[in-house]
Amino acid sequence: MSTRLLQRGILLAGVLAGCVLLGLLLIVMLFPLYWMVMTSFKPASEVVTNPPLLFPRQFAGLENYREVIRRVPVAQFYGNSLYIAAARTLGTLFTCSLAGYIFAKFDFFAKRVLFIGLLATMMVPSSVTLVPYFILFKDLGLLDTYWAVIVPGLASASGIFLVRQFMETIPNELISAARIDGCGEFRIYAQIVMPLCKPVLSVLAVFAFMNSWNDFLWPMLVLRQKGLLTLPVGLILFVSLSAKEQWANLAMAFSTMMVLPIVLIFLLAQRQFVEGIALTGLR
Repeated sequence: MSTRLLQRGILLAGVLAGCVLLGLLLIVMLFPLYWMVMTSFKPASEVVTNPPLLFPRQFAGLENYREVIRRVPVAQFYGNSLYIAAARTLGTLFTCSLAGYIFAKFDFFAKRVLFIGLLATMMVPSSVTLVPYFILFKDLGLLDTYWAVIVPGLASASGIFLVRQFMETIPNELISAARIDGCGEFRIYAQIVMPLCKPVLSVLAVFAFMNSWNDFLWPMLVLRQKGLLTLPVGLILFVSLSAKEQWANLAMAFSTMMVLPIVLIFLLAQRQFVEGIALTGLR
């Protein structure tokens, strides 16, 4: 009896220690987000106080946000980012799901070699491809257009791998039965396979949207017109325009507006996201 009580006590202590550790990690992860939001509501005089203020003494309200909107066309930056992110996300879902279906359910010459080569591209740093991409789009005359930002993000090796692993779990008998009934390959893909892949497609959509929304270096290189800039590039433009004054609270207000859509999308797609992560790769 005493042994069982001792085991239960050790188990309970382990659970409590795990909860405390997870709570500390949660605080560490959420503190930068909290600091950003709180700083966005501080007046300039409270940003660099010593010791730092965890909560503003003089609540600035929405004044910092109004000032940011007055200085730069935030609504236009939002529109550009949404358009580019939506186009890249839809393109990624189509290309990755189609390629994943082919690698998962078709047998063809050098399939394994091609798949390994595809995975090998994931080891190539994105910075290595910047110069070839820039020269290519310059020769095509697509610099300073939406296409220069959208086209490089229409496919993803990691996305193809993610979808392929999930589609491996779909029974081949289901596809064979559809072929016997006279379904064409694209109809099988669109009406049978795709509805079964909603969890992994939700994960891929969240990843693709976040990557596009947060992309900074490539849009900064290929976009010059102010009317085409995305939010990350617009933030740098705002900082350069405000460099002669205390702008940290305004930059945090801009950053909060930029992060808000990502947080909302993750909260709305949280269930599908967790389900897709849990099911992807299970055989």
